[in-house]
Amino acid sequence: MKINLLTVGKLKEPWLKQGVEHYSRRLKRWARVSVTEVAEQPLGDKDVGARSKTVARESSLVLERIVPGTCLIVLDICGRKMNSEQLAGFIQEKKVSGFSDFTFVIGGSMGLNDEVRAKADLLLSFSGLTFPHQLMRVMLLEQIYRAHKILAGETYHK
Repeated sequence: MKINLLTVGKLKEPWLKQGVEHYSRRLKRWARVSVTEVAEQPLGDKDVGARSKTVARESSLVLERIVPGTCLIVLDICGRKMNSEQLAGFIQEKKVSGFSDFTFVIGGSMGLNDEVRAKADLLLSFSGLTFPHQLMRVMLLEQIYRAHKILAGETYHK
């Protein structure tokens, strides 16, 4: 199995990099993990038009890097909320139906456009709360790791 995190922006904080490395190492038992970063685009003016242009540029960079045939999961605040068991079940269902390549997309601070969302096999929301997109990498990898522990029938604290 291959898991790719496709993200807008680079990790800046060492502790976030350590968290990503930690869960990537733990996941090696089940999957190869890679991270593809696209450049965060400058905002320019702070009006609505400038914001939508920035989102469009970032979304275009994301779309260019989506590999055909991947199971595409896009993190979106308006997406489906799942518990850990449901996420594990979704991954298992997709694996059984023939997917071995999973791409999880984390947008920038202003999100992604409808074109990216429309390509998703799943729009996934972690919460109605807004989280820093850099922190989401660690949170997402932890949940993917937890899902694999669940699927393996192993215990993982609740």
